Amino acid sequence: MIHDQHAPKDKGSAPKPHAIEQIQDTLWACDLNLKLTYANSVGEKNTGISAAERKKTNIAQILAPESIATIIEPILQALNAHDSNSKVLSKNRTKDGRTLFCEWYNSPVNDSTGKIITAISIVRDITAEHQAQQVLRHRDAEQLSINTLLQSQQHMLAKSITPRIKLIYDLTENLWPVYLDGGDLLDAILNISINAMHAMSDGGQLSIASYNEHVNEFDAPLKGLPKGDYVLLSISDTGCGMDKETQEKIFGPFFSTKGELGTGLGLSQVYGFVERSKGSIRIYSEPEHGTHIRLYFPRHHDIDSRDNSEAQVSTTPALGGQETILVVDDEIALLNLSSELLRQQGYKVIPVASGQQALEVLKSTPANLLLSDVIMPEMDGYQLAATVQAQYPEVKIQLASGFTDNRHTEKLSANLIDNIIQKPFNIRDMLTRIRSLLDE
Repeated sequence: MIHDQHAPKDKGSAPKPHAIEQIQDTLWACDLNLKLTYANSVGEKNTGISAAERKKTNIAQILAPESIATIIEPILQALNAHDSNSKVLSKNRTKDGRTLFCEWYNSPVNDSTGKIITAISIVRDITAEHQAQQVLRHRDAEQLSINTLLQSQQHMLAKSITPRIKLIYDLTENLWPVYLDGGDLLDAILNISINAMHAMSDGGQLSIASYNEHVNEFDAPLKGLPKGDYVLLSISDTGCGMDKETQEKIFGPFFSTKGELGTGLGLSQVYGFVERSKGSIRIYSEPEHGTHIRLYFPRHHDIDSRDNSEAQVSTTPALGGQETILVVDDEIALLNLSSELLRQQGYKVIPVASGQQALEVLKSTPANLLLSDVIMPEMDGYQLAATVQAQYPEVKIQLASGFTDNRHTEKLSANLIDNIIQKPFNIRDMLTRIRSLLDE
């Protein structure tokens, strides 16, 4: 990206800065009315728009009609948010009538007061890649078993992450089939595994698991999926983890945790593959506690193999109640979500954001059940559970976590540890578990 403090000036045929002309992608600058003020020689060549014509050209004139509505608003939003990692896709028109498939990366240029005065865009022509993907997509997709692919590549995966990383498989028997490109899936698994290896510089454990999962109407919005049957591929590590700021950037095509030495984590390709497969990707990470990545792929149904899972779900007995549940989670969004789901089932809910707050509540307010996250600052869920077991033995306890962490577990019962709900939890499973504990 260019970080000039002033809008590029159009000097007609004046020589362009040498460094800019080395860029192999189209480089455009436009004013706040989206009128082009600069284009490098690659941009002029790709679009056929000369320097003289550029003075009268608006960005919208370069876009194919179907792209105008979908690209202009995201560009403006990203610029206003000073988000230079955003990417938008478009169809661009050339002067001679050709259509180019392009990726746009946009960055604002501000004056000394912070006001945006110019927008700089790097526009990458991905027409050839798009056409190749279309051809491969018609060839690259097939019915396959994720378990079979994992088992056949276990030795290769173990070598790729080096002997200092222990590879653990936990594969569900009778896993449902999926319909996707096996090569792309293997690339995604390798990409995630190698990133995990780099996050475990002193050694550690990489766990790969597979599950059949039904996503019902409760879970669908949380997971960003239509309700239905999915195969879940879970990949977790015991590495250094990521903070929230890093997690927000990892799907960017050029984002790297190694600064200028990095070439990108490659997760943008993983994200693209999962989207093409009509699936979803979810990442959960905490500094010093590792990273957990979950990939959801739609179950592939043969015409004669559809089951009555929807009918089974609809006949499940009511899972609500009127007891008091103390909910503890330092992630406020998840705290609010869990609390609202429980309230919808009739429970009285007391939400708090830390273990210390939970203990203060219990001094004056009785609760029937404690639902607590495990990974929290100062006092984690294990320490909280041990204190509650000792001081309030009548309170039932249910822990939830997206990570495997055995610290501070020595004072807890094996049953409590074995029955931890894995995040992101299946809402119906969570409600079932809570109802079962309360009914014991």
